[in-house]
Amino acid sequence: MDKRTLQLPSLGEGVTQASIAGILVSVGDRVAAGQPLIEVETDKVTVEVPADVAGTVETIHVAVGDDIQAGDAFVILTIADSAQAETHPPASAVDASIDASLDAEKAEAQAAAPTPETDSPLTTVPPLSPTPPENPPFQRPPGKSIPASPVSRRMARELGIDIGDVQGSGFRGRISAADVKAHARHLLSERPAVGEAAAAHLPLPDISAFGPVQRQPLNRIGQVTAANMQRSWSEVPHAWLQEEVDITELEAARQRHKARVAETGGALTLTAILVRALAGALAEFPLFNAVLDAEKNEVVLREYIHIGVAMDTERGLLVPVLRDVANKSLLQISQALAELTGKARQNRLGMDDLQGAGFTLSNLGGLGLTGITPIVNWPQVAILGVAGGRELSRYVNGKVRPRLMLPLTLGFDHRLINGADGARFLAHLRETLADPFLLALQ
Repeated sequence: MDKRTLQLPSLGEGVTQASIAGILVSVGDRVAAGQPLIEVETDKVTVEVPADVAGTVETIHVAVGDDIQAGDAFVILTIADSAQAETHPPASAVDASIDASLDAEKAEAQAAAPTPETDSPLTTVPPLSPTPPENPPFQRPPGKSIPASPVSRRMARELGIDIGDVQGSGFRGRISAADVKAHARHLLSERPAVGEAAAAHLPLPDISAFGPVQRQPLNRIGQVTAANMQRSWSEVPHAWLQEEVDITELEAARQRHKARVAETGGALTLTAILVRALAGALAEFPLFNAVLDAEKNEVVLREYIHIGVAMDTERGLLVPVLRDVANKSLLQISQALAELTGKARQNRLGMDDLQGAGFTLSNLGGLGLTGITPIVNWPQVAILGVAGGRELSRYVNGKVRPRLMLPLTLGFDHRLINGADGARFLAHLRETLADPFLLALQ
């Protein structure tokens, strides 16, 4: 009887750690190859991790809520056929070392966790010592992996810190949560405070003094969304322009052709049409598809057009990405968007579905809003918010006629894009959406 130690595989480019969302087996269970063993949750998706071989569950190294990173052991299986285990190292002292590492990281997470109302990742860091440490900091060899616990990586990500910039104080430069806090404090001490955006979180007043309250933890998506919105609001000096677009002819054409598109598996929605119109606008105005590198005073222009579409799901806000929309027809965009929407509803989005957008579309028209002021998703530099279309009286060809008007709000980074740029971008969208034939000419 041989043993197989199963380790968490890579979850996608740039994703090195996750948390345990569910344990799907128990010790003693017989499992088949390909059977899901655990569920892990990353910033945006929940993924089942299957067994790569049949066997019996001997040991489970993790519990729900634990942080785990790629390469960590989570289950040991007993394998009946020894030939299946020959290419894998047997469970031995290595497994004990992994257990110890996981236990140490759990202890570190508990020690580093901020206490409600009195502590935050930035308020408990002691002042930096003015004298250098007795031992010189460990110098990481170029190209080597960065030793850091999952809790340290998560804290760095939520604070918008590159984990590679943090100097670790542990053995061979291992980075702890305290190191991340110290680095964040150091960054704050070097940048001037600008209003409250540069300040740490303020302590929450005791609202329970006025009546009963309930506390509910934010799920991981809620935590990441909150951190991203805070970072975007702090980093991007926002400006907005608004416009109303006459989509009377467009809506009539959509109604005529939506059944034909549905026969192909797509959905000719207003969102799909807006994505196609945005593809043409971004090709015409590439600055809205760029990135501002403020540190190097450079503008990075994308040579591809990927558009993120904000979706409201049971798990929270997700923004799956439609890729290479400039090279897709309206029919192809309708089909791709319908597929992404189905995956979002069924919680089947992968990391590749959520990465790489250069521009975001947020369409809340289905909720009947009359206006929307969206926040730019940094490092993107622009976002389009769409409210609900309304039939209004407009003066057309010498007569007052009812017209279906669609409110648009363009949010943008005012460091890179000025008001005239935004006005021209919206004018392009207005002309395209007012005449459906123009969509075919893009």
